[in-house]
Formats: sequence, structure tokens, C-alpha cells
Amino acid sequence: MKLQAVLFSSSISAESCSERCDGGLTAANEPCNVESCSIYTDGSNLFGESGTFDTLENWHCINECTAEQVQPGYYSENAALVTGRGQFSAFAQEINGNLFENREYQGRIFIKPKAGNNPGLARVNVRNRKKEDNSSTYTVLKDWVQVPTDSEWIALDFIWNPAEKNDEPLDAYAFGVYIMYTGENGEYEDFYQDESFLIPTGDDPTTTTPLETTTSASNENTFSFTITSGETTFTGEHTSFGNVHFKGIKFAEAERWRAPVMKTSYDASYDATKYGIMCMTSEWHSWRPNVNDMAEDCLFINVHTRPEYITNGEKRPILAYIHGGGLKAGNNRKEYDYLIQEQGVVMFSIQYRLGPYGFLYDHDSPFEHKGNWGFLDQQMALQWIQQFGGEFGGDVNRVTLGGCSAGSQSTWWHLAMPSSWPYFHAAISNGIGVFGQHNETASLDVNRMYNEHIATQLECPQLDVDCLRTKSLDELNNQFRAIGSIYIVEVFHDVGFGPHVDGVLTKKTPLEALFDGQIRPNTPISWNYNRDDVWTLLKEGRFINTLSMFAEFHDRIDEITELMTTSGIEYASDLTDQMFVATYGQEYWDEYLVDVFGCPSGADGTIVDCKWAMNSYLNARMWSCNTQYGFTGAPLTDPNIGPIYPLELHKENCDGQTRACHCQDASWVFGQAWMSDSLSDTEKIYLRAGRDFWGQFIREGTFPTGDDFGEMKSIKELDGKINLVDENGIVHDFAYEQECNALNSLGQEIGYLRVYQNGYYHTFDNEPAVLFGNLLS
Repeated sequence: MKLQAVLFSSSISAESCSERCDGGLTAANEPCNVESCSIYTDGSNLFGESGTFDTLENWHCINECTAEQVQPGYYSENAALVTGRGQFSAFAQEINGNLFENREYQGRIFIKPKAGNNPGLARVNVRNRKKEDNSSTYTVLKDWVQVPTDSEWIALDFIWNPAEKNDEPLDAYAFGVYIMYTGENGEYEDFYQDESFLIPTGDDPTTTTPLETTTSASNENTFSFTITSGETTFTGEHTSFGNVHFKGIKFAEAERWRAPVMKTSYDASYDATKYGIMCMTSEWHSWRPNVNDMAEDCLFINVHTRPEYITNGEKRPILAYIHGGGLKAGNNRKEYDYLIQEQGVVMFSIQYRLGPYGFLYDHDSPFEHKGNWGFLDQQMALQWIQQFGGEFGGDVNRVTLGGCSAGSQSTWWHLAMPSSWPYFHAAISNGIGVFGQHNETASLDVNRMYNEHIATQLECPQLDVDCLRTKSLDELNNQFRAIGSIYIVEVFHDVGFGPHVDGVLTKKTPLEALFDGQIRPNTPISWNYNRDDVWTLLKEGRFINTLSMFAEFHDRIDEITELMTTSGIEYASDLTDQMFVATYGQEYWDEYLVDVFGCPSGADGTIVDCKWAMNSYLNARMWSCNTQYGFTGAPLTDPNIGPIYPLELHKENCDGQTRACHCQDASWVFGQAWMSDSLSDTEKIYLRAGRDFWGQFIREGTFPTGDDFGEMKSIKELDGKINLVDENGIVHDFAYEQECNALNSLGQEIGYLRVYQNGYYHTFDNEPAVLFGNLLS
């Protein structure tokens, strides 16, 4: 769940907001009214009997008010299921200094329990993590409240005054308001959280815009140095780890749907103490409060290093980190301070264009590059690191490319791009497999269909991207969001703009290139994923959206929705079986797949939860078995490929500590977790192994040998097995053995790449992909 913390810096009158809001619609398509908007302009209406903020729908009326018309404060958007320990940071924010002193805040957080969970208790805390020792203290803002199982949304109202906080200074570098929800038996339960806010109600005598985080170049918490040319002095900020962060350095500029142009010089002084603006996505709206959080001019890089790495001239290995987010969201603000502090690594975190702004293809362009703009941005950042990385203490001859999820997907594409090979020397892939196409939209025909539809809607000639360049962000985003109503008739498509094989930057998909041995030679590769990587990605509503892409289910959506509602089970039996039959046909399902992925109802017709079947299938097809198949080609025999070290993480960390979920491997590999004294010795050894093993990998391209935790082996040593890891160490065994056997047997029948790469839909097995076309009318 991506929660936005938004700051408004100007207050307004109720009348101006009411004029804007009156006549608008709520999320439930009910009319907004004066009261539902003015609540944001009058703090007295936020709480108490006269308040009108009594329904979830009224929140959405804020969308009818401009940013200038809304009360200053923090607001969160996007409902989400909170899983795992039942703890959620509703207003996570990086803080430096006394930004919240002498000021009272009122807040409200909406929650409700997940269907079928026990009656429970909810509480709101505020956390202050201290700089000097990384310890945390908590203050209860809203003590335990009873939450019945059949409750609708419950509002947790609270008031917070930082000046009253345990008589301690607010010197946190991490601040958050936390929700905790437990069942009556004391076990943490899943719950839903939705629109919430934190509004300042007391005056702050120090500033009129109190929540704007800035650090001036003269602050004692900053660090400055001048590059060897004498041309520019960069100023970054110290951290509590003794590291120094240089944020928001622009590495390139790019026009809309044009190749980036690298920056090679800067002004005499560069303030790198603030993050750069995030890259534009299709979810941006001009009327949203976060209007200034995103822009198309967004190619920034952050550098995390230590002062002595810069001053002593000893160059340290580099981690070039690409952020995740499905190539359509995210930013480069991830910080792995322990990796830098303990392992002697310099980290460069790359931002790149996303979604349609990063991957729309210009079919008629006269230029060499017609698309894959996001990959070109990443490649340009790697070139920038080669030019400037040494200035920040990095060894440009020891660059490891890595990330998690889409960041690792990007890493595999760069491994298959010869033009990227000069700029890195090793790779770490986390939280993803080597599947052939991003959400199956690599086909240029698919991109052409998208472009033609959008051009028609915006009254542009078909495929005239120059005309689209003249359109506003609102005009474009309205169409980019609507493209989700155009479906491709194949299996499990997540509609959107993604990478494509263009014959210039990319000539094969990563899976094809891996199998054929056409990836960067003599490159150590650490490929990691989690046993249940897809589990938390199976979000509420995802399954019904998937079924709606199949012609076989079009007339049954109401019936299916009713089944899900009455049973309280989204992946209700035997819908997954029906979906697999619709995909592969009854014959192939019965012969190859049903024994492994089948999930029928009970003998008496009892509906059972089949989420496990979808989790097992997708993890096998798109994370584990497809990648293992790729290893069976050239990588297994070609001495110039690899070494490749495969790892499946079994450390259970989500869904009540029963699943090993998405990108947990990255947190472990890059040493993000804090090793507190309260942890068991086993847990400390596990966390220490993650830091030390991959610290050595980044430094040397190898793993420790003779370690009590176990030995990481390459695919040429494992004979088809994988390094399986949990808190007890490394063992070597098969991963997804039954699932891979089933899918590989099907692959022998219909072709491995049809199983693992392009998707398969039995009705059209001898025809090209068929499009439903425009469902908007």
C-alpha cells in the first residue's frame, strides 16, 4: 500500500471551498455538499457532535477542492488491507529538527477489521525514533477501542501535542502515527485502513510553513566538498549513522518521450539536502493536494556515502539501486544506511520515468530510440555514475546493479542490453523472476493499439505522438487511466505500458536472452526471491479484475461477485479451477495441472479459499520455474556465463508470520533491518549473515565460504537445486519441484516460452493475440 503524506501550506475560507465543492460527487457518486467540504476548513467541525465527517464517502469531496483551498495538514489516500503484525504507519515522514514543536494536531484514522477476523482492539500510537541510539519510544494517542467483527468503518479520533511527549525533545529522524489492531486473544489481526488526516490546530511561532523540511548549506548537520575540477561544491546532510546523503542531484534532462541528455556540469554550488521531485505517473491529477509532488522533469539521483570515503581517496564499491513499483510508480528515496556504514559501500539510487511516460512507444519517430524511455534513463544514470561516482568515494570499476521487484526486473533487462554492459560489473536481483515481458505488454502491437485509442480520444491523428506531446497532463492521464478498460485476451494481464523489444536497445526479452546465454558475460549474479513473493500482491479486487479479462466470465461477473460476497472469500472455489480451464483448456488442465494447482470445493459443496492455488501458480510461473528454466540453457554449460547464485527465502514475515512475502529478500540482503538487543541469537545471526554475505558480494562478487550459516552455491554446483534460506541458515534443495514439473511437462507439449513468457490462451493457440477492443463505450 502506497500512502501519500501531503502538506498544504496555505489555509482558506469555507466559502471558497464550498463553491468549488458544491455540486461535485463523492466516491459513492453522491452529491457533495457545503458541510462535507467545509469540514476541512474549520477545525471545530473535525470533532464533536456538530462534525459532518461521519461517512467515508465525504472524504472524497476534498477532491473537489483545490490544494489552495484546503486546511494545512497531512492527508493519506488509498484504502489498503494491512497485513502481518497489524501495525501501520499512517503518516510516515522523514523528519529532521523540531518541526512539530509547540503545535497541537488533530487527527482521524478510519479502520475496519477484515471479514472473518475476530473481534478486536485498536490503538493509535506516535513513535519517536531517537538519533543517538536508534531506540524508539511511544506515546498513546488513542487507547484501545473495541472493534466488533461486523463493524463498518470506525473513526479513531485523537489529539497530539509533541511538546507533551514524555518530556523528551522531538529529535526523531523517523516519525509516524501507528495503528495497532489485535484480536481479543492478543494475536495481531489484519485490518483495513482508509482516508486519514493530521491537521495542525495550534499556532507555530517559528514559521508560517512549519512542515517544510529543509537544510541550509550552513547548517552544522551538512557536509560539503568540491569536485576535482573545482567547478562545483556539493552539499549533503549528515545522518545519525555517520553517513552523508546527497539528495536530488539531477543527472539528466529529457523532453516528453525523448531520450535523456546527461548533465555533465553544474553551478558552483549545489544544495543536495532535499529529495528531488518524483516522476510523473498516470495517477496524478491537477486538483489533487499532491499536485507538486510529481513532474516529468524528474531525473534525479541520490548518493549515500560517508565523509571519509570522499576525503581519503580510497574508492569503495558501488551499489547502483533501481527502485521498484511495477515500472509505473515509486521513487528513489530508499536508504540502506547499515550497508554503507558497515560494509563500505557507496549507494547511488536512481529515479526514472514511469508508466506511459516511461514506456509509450513512438512508432513513427525518426530517431534511433522510439521507446523504453525509463530504461534509457536508468542507463544514463549508470553513465553518470561512471563520470561522477568517484567524486563521492565510489569505485566506478566495481559497480553492482540491483533493486527489488521492478528494480530487479530492470536489472535483468540491462543484463540483456549490450549497451548497458560497460557501466556495471555484477547484479543483485530481488523479489522477481526472469519473466519474458512486463505484464505481457512488450508487444509493439499492444502499444500501437494503446496509442491509437488515446490519439482518437484526444483528437490526434493515429500514432501521432507529436500531437500527444502538446496535450496537458490531465488530458493524457485521463486516457492513460482509462486504458485499463481495454483488455488483451491472454492470461493474467495487468494492462498498462511496459517494456518492449524494440530491436535497438533490446533485442530479446530477458528470459530468452538468459536461456540463449546472451546476457552480460563473466558477471556474478545473485538472484533472490521469496517463497510467497506474490502473496501480498494478490490484493483485494485483483482476482475479479483478472476474471473479467476472460470472455468466458463476462456474463457471470455479477454471479461471481455474489459468491465472493456471501462466502467472504475472494478466491472462492472453484473459480481458480475454472480460470485455469479457460486458459489452458480442459484437456491440458486435466493432464498436466489439476493435480498441482486444483482447488475444488468440499465434498459437500463447501466453499474453500483458493488463494493458495493462485499464489502457488503465479510464484511458479512468473518467479521460480520460469527462471529455473532459463538456467537450463546456456547458463548451465557456458563457462562465460555467471556465476549465478539462486536463492529462495523462507523466512516468514507476513500474513501472521506464515508467509515469506514480496521484497523481504531485499530488506535482508541490503541489511535494512535493525538488530536490536531484544532479538534472539538465531535472529541476529540471520540478519548478520544477510549483511555480511551480500556486503562481500558487492565488494568482490563472491560469497563467504566456510561460514556456519551455510554456503551459497552457483547453479553449476547445485544440479537443479536452489539455495533455500531461513533464519536457521542455508540448505540446498529443490524449489517448487511439483509445480515446475507440471509446468515443464505442459511446456514440452505447447512450448516452454508459451508457458513462461508470452502467455497462453487455448482458444487462440494458432492465432495472434486477440484484443477485445474498447470497452469504454
